Amino acid sequence: MNNNVLLVWDRMGDYHRARWTALQKIKPDIIVYGADLGATDPLYRWKNTEHNSNYFQLSQKPPDNIDIMRIFRFIQILSSHNIGTICISGYGKFEYLIFLLYGKLSGRRVILFAESWYSGNYIVDKIKSIFLRATCHGFLVSGSRAFDHFQNRLNIPPSKIKIGYSVVDNEHFRNSGPVKFNKRLLCVARFSPEKNLQLLIKAFAESELSRNNWELLIVGGGPLKSELEKIISNKPNVRLIEWKSYQELPSIYHSSDIFILPSVFEPWGLVVNEAMAAGLPVMVSDAAGCLPDLLVNGENGWQFSPYRDHLSVMLNKVAVYSAQVFSDMGKRSEAMIGRFSLETFSKNLNLLIEKKV
Repeated sequence: MNNNVLLVWDRMGDYHRARWTALQKIKPDIIVYGADLGATDPLYRWKNTEHNSNYFQLSQKPPDNIDIMRIFRFIQILSSHNIGTICISGYGKFEYLIFLLYGKLSGRRVILFAESWYSGNYIVDKIKSIFLRATCHGFLVSGSRAFDHFQNRLNIPPSKIKIGYSVVDNEHFRNSGPVKFNKRLLCVARFSPEKNLQLLIKAFAESELSRNNWELLIVGGGPLKSELEKIISNKPNVRLIEWKSYQELPSIYHSSDIFILPSVFEPWGLVVNEAMAAGLPVMVSDAAGCLPDLLVNGENGWQFSPYRDHLSVMLNKVAVYSAQVFSDMGKRSEAMIGRFSLETFSKNLNLLIEKKV
């Protein structure tokens, strides 16, 4: 009887590895395997897990490059390692579509990981609905926006959907030291158009926060680096630093006072999880999929529209609050993020695997 589980992601990183490990802890009687679709990751520089005997790399090519050999490697792994359940991170790549279809046709249990919540073309969504309902036994989605999308737009029965995919290791980011007030607004985001960083910099430079000697620190890397460097050339209280490793990130959060994510497109926003686990109040664009799950407006942060007037008003509003208010809201963040933990991921995924929903 096939009992083991295979988790497949584009590229294995610290975040995925933590989820993988959490699932294995609650299923000690089986083996949970992990696999990468591809081999390279120039942005995040995630360390590989090749030394783990339960890990597979399906191709040496980047995840966005089609490689038919991945399919043969995938099928070989299923048959030679007693895989009874496969968990696939999405359906947007050719290989994933084949994996989902093969898993279903071979009699295995198929679980989809998904953060999708944006409605698309009606016909396209109809085709997705038919395919996913035919191939997947369960869906572990990011949050309530994704749940509503899969239930109402893709017509997936709610009994097959569980929330809890988009989590981080909260303990890794938790701040156990003294809280200091540094007048720092932090943004951790890729330097790319959808992150809306140009607008953030301009709005911050004109805000009361800037006039009150706050610093805006943006941590990341990406295609807009040169453009952003030009924008901040005459703004001494705005800094850009390169992407930091998983081990370095907690200290960045702990030395900041507020976190902001100004994206115009954001399937979820795991950096919000990280900031909350680190005990920070969060300012989040209403284009982020993590709303409303991770933010109660005025309790642990503020929601805003990712446009200049809205963002400027919000930054000026925040400028009047005291360090104690930020500390209290940060504690509320830390308490709230407990609903989205590695335990949430592993328990809800296990319910789908064990056919208990």
